[in-house]
Amino acid sequence: MRRIPLLITSAIQVAAPGAKLADPAERLQLTLKGIELWLKNTAIDSMVVVDGSGFDYSRQLRELRLDSKKEVEFLCFQNNVALVKLKGKGYGEGEIVLHALTHSRILSSARYFAKCTAKLYVKNYGKCLAAFDNKFMCGVYGHNRIRCLDTRFYLASRDFWLEHFSQAHLQVDDPKGYYLEHSYLDRLRNDRVKGFTLPVPPLIEGRSGSDNVEYPAPSLYRRLVHRVRFYIFNKIY
Repeated sequence: MRRIPLLITSAIQVAAPGAKLADPAERLQLTLKGIELWLKNTAIDSMVVVDGSGFDYSRQLRELRLDSKKEVEFLCFQNNVALVKLKGKGYGEGEIVLHALTHSRILSSARYFAKCTAKLYVKNYGKCLAAFDNKFMCGVYGHNRIRCLDTRFYLASRDFWLEHFSQAHLQVDDPKGYYLEHSYLDRLRNDRVKGFTLPVPPLIEGRSGSDNVEYPAPSLYRRLVHRVRFYIFNKIY
């Protein structure tokens, strides 16, 4: 199995308004819990962790990976707090990924990468990676048509992301209901990109920072429905 670097994006000290999980100590605990799961994943051999709130938890990360042979790089910087407060968490997320791709030693030499939001883990990551087409793929929301993308987890070519998404966060306006998930989809549609739906729906577990709820494990029926829907979307859109 091929391996690509994993990018984990975090904001321990949340600036976006409306986040129901706002306690930095709890956010850090859940972030480290998710990273610990990723460190045990045999399909991962390198990881880049980037915090956009200026919170340095490199010491905790070093302690966490004492028994791991995986290469881990940690970066932290301060998001534009005023714009994150004005536009929402999607603006901050876009800044974090852009910072990672332009400052990370590991990602600067990587052609492809996987991205996962902190506090989350993808149980079927290996199957998602095997389905990746070397361009950009993610989960989607929608029944009869794609309504928006699921940007919690995706796989991408570094060059593709920089070409299509490096400015997508500038259009985000959470207060008006226009999220990063909408902006990404609009960019793909405007650029006539197709085949971006992962045919294997990611099985995401962990805690939502926005709603402070655990993501439930989908039933077998729902997993089958999602798999059929994602396969069809992949062929049509």
